[in-house]
Amino acid sequence: SAKRLGKEKATPALEPPNLSKRPSSSGANEPGLLVRWKCSKLSVEPVHDEKAFTWRPIEALHRLYWLDPEADVLIAILRPESGNALFARFLDEKDKRAKVDLTYWEQVQACLAIKDPAERGQEALQLHEAHRALAAGASNNRVDSAEALQLLEQKAERLLAKLQRTFLGRFLESAQACTMILEARVKPLDYAALPALDKGPWVSMFAQAINAIPFAIIAVDVCKPGATIAAANPAFEQLTGYEVEWAVGKNCRFLQGENTEQKAVRTMIEHIRKAEALQIELRNYKQDGTAFKNQLSLHPVHDDKGTYKYMIGVLADTNELGADKEHELRTLRRFIPKVMDYEAPAPSAADKLHLPPYTPFCAEHERVEKLLWLQHTQRSMRAMLHCAEGLKAFREHLQEAGDDAEKLDLLLAVIDMTCMARQEEEATASKVAAKYPLCGIEPDKATPALLHQTAGDIIDELADKHIASFICSAMSDGVVGQVKLDSHCSSHEIPKRLWAKYAVPTDGRNWLFSLVSVVDGLPISVSVSDMRVPGLPLIYINGKFRRLCGYAKEEVLGRNCRFLQGPATEVAAVAQLISALRS
Repeated sequence: SAKRLGKEKATPALEPPNLSKRPSSSGANEPGLLVRWKCSKLSVEPVHDEKAFTWRPIEALHRLYWLDPEADVLIAILRPESGNALFARFLDEKDKRAKVDLTYWEQVQACLAIKDPAERGQEALQLHEAHRALAAGASNNRVDSAEALQLLEQKAERLLAKLQRTFLGRFLESAQACTMILEARVKPLDYAALPALDKGPWVSMFAQAINAIPFAIIAVDVCKPGATIAAANPAFEQLTGYEVEWAVGKNCRFLQGENTEQKAVRTMIEHIRKAEALQIELRNYKQDGTAFKNQLSLHPVHDDKGTYKYMIGVLADTNELGADKEHELRTLRRFIPKVMDYEAPAPSAADKLHLPPYTPFCAEHERVEKLLWLQHTQRSMRAMLHCAEGLKAFREHLQEAGDDAEKLDLLLAVIDMTCMARQEEEATASKVAAKYPLCGIEPDKATPALLHQTAGDIIDELADKHIASFICSAMSDGVVGQVKLDSHCSSHEIPKRLWAKYAVPTDGRNWLFSLVSVVDGLPISVSVSDMRVPGLPLIYINGKFRRLCGYAKEEVLGRNCRFLQGPATEVAAVAQLISALRS
């Protein structure tokens, strides 16, 4: 403990009641003397109102991190004299008994810091006897100095752990903690022992901060399409059964199920869109299908320029919350950061090459974009439902095919129902079933849930039967430019897929980037060479190429593809390839 505290000399300690002894003139380390901790003068004005204090974004993130019950946070606060005095003042206001426990721990540290073994042993015996005399029902068994020192240290460790568990969270919300932060800004070395996060992007630091929190927490990136999960902690995995690696990158709707309250879902979505805090209960489902009542709270995070960046969700199973857990959960919610530092987007390869911005769609590259549509027909069908021009062209295609146009009308009618209030939606269900008998639902038995299930089946059927033929027809020309599909890799990731030494030409950039965004995830091997570069090196290969040939990207890019040839490679076939390239 003395080594963890980092003190070389005995530090004076506050005496508990009735433990004062005769003063001695021989110094702080003289056996039998219980001296007082120095209360150093603060180098800042103390904060009197914690509500008027503003935590910097990085400080707020660390304050959340310091809630880790296993971290040595309290001992790092007590290490500098100013931190010790501030925590003692906090306990003096909140709990006199806890203040006595702190005094005991301080006295033990002063004893442990005595360098001379004989003096340390004598002081330990006297300190042990003094506290044993105060304890009701204490044993009269005598102990030697080594045993006394061990007993003192063990009890001091227990008391310190109890103080951290019981009071650290409350202290970090107090005016004394605000004063400590001001002090740390002026004298950072005094508080260098406080646990610190590894520097990096905000969401990466947030993931570190919540790693040991016992409640499930997720961070949703509201700037990405679909508002996907950007970070989650192990407690989320324990609560839901979904692995963190699997959940990251997905929208959290996978927690919804058959009996999830749709009104609560709509309320939640509305608050996420408006960047508003919310606390709500709804039924969610674990990976094994078990339902649980989720007490969910939402906390928006803006950067210091006012841009809405993340929504933090804190999840808890209502049935597992007792009074103590409820108190911890309320404390945790107050510690969720509200502001982050502005993070400038990293310069892309295009910025470094001074190239014009990448346009994901160009009319002359329509055929390349159509490849993306054909990869996942269900995804393409769902995306087209949001495009009026696309639906019009698709309807004409269905009419020419001679069937299923009415199924599209039924699908759109069900989609319109989702925008209605609950009572209106239920009343409309029977009318929709009566108007479209093909749904196979009797009007008096029609419910929104049944119609939604039918709509999902229609989407899959139309996608399987008609999307491919529609995309290959002239009717889809122009539609692919109006509907946004998520490609396998985003535009800022595409330069990373290319040969690092390749200078992307301006005149071919849009074509190349469009091609890469489409073929990167295709199950066929694709490579690209630039005919204008001497030696015809490969400038891009997709994932299937790497898996097929067994080469890493770094081993391939920048080389001519002749390394794939061997002793048995057909010479005539190679000559034919060379002739095709030249012509």
